[in-house]
This record gives sequence, structure tokens and C-alpha cells, in this order.
Amino acid sequence: MSVQIRGEGADGIVVATKLGNAGGAREPDDPAEGVRGWMNYYGRFYRSRCVQVLRHLHEALGAWARRKYRRFRRRERASMHWLGRIARRERTLFAHWAHGVLPDAGS
Repeated sequence: MSVQIRGEGADGIVVATKLGNAGGAREPDDPAEGVRGWMNYYGRFYRSRCVQVLRHLHEALGAWARRKYRRFRRRERASMHWLGRIARRERTLFAHWAHGVLPDAGS
């Protein structure tokens, strides 16, 4: 269980919050491990829904690119094609790309 310091209260006492998970399972050190485990489980039983969720993740990555790079500000297709080109060049960058779930654009 980890402790997160939230700051000082009105009376000058430091307030701490205990962060823990109710199930007792440990959190993976690498976020990609969690994605890999999730994909292995749900991809086996409900692959179509798993791919839909990962496509939503691609859209979120495209939105991140539009916020980060000015050349993609109002160019949704261009950002998705850029992401697709990166996915085909660097398949090991994200866990779901390594499993073969790539963005549709950018071929």
C-alpha cells in the first residue's frame, strides 16, 4: 500500500491518503504489462469488443498528436495517418501494436 501526500490542511497538519487496491492484486510496474494482460484475457473471449476499445485508444493517441503538434491542430486524418505510419515502422512501441492491432490509416 502506498501513501500519497495531498498537502497541508487548514490546521497545518499534513493530510495523507492511503492508495491501495481492494482486490489485493499488485499494480504492474510497466503500464504495457497491464494492457498486455487485459488483451490476453479479453482478446481470447471477446475479441471484437477488445478491438473496439483499442480503436478508441488509437483515437485518443490521434487527439494527443493534434494537441502536441501544431501541424495536426485541425487535421484529424493527417494525425491518424501519421500515427499509422509510426505503428507500421515501430510495432513494439505500444503493447497492442505488438499484438497486431494497428491504426487503419497510414498504410
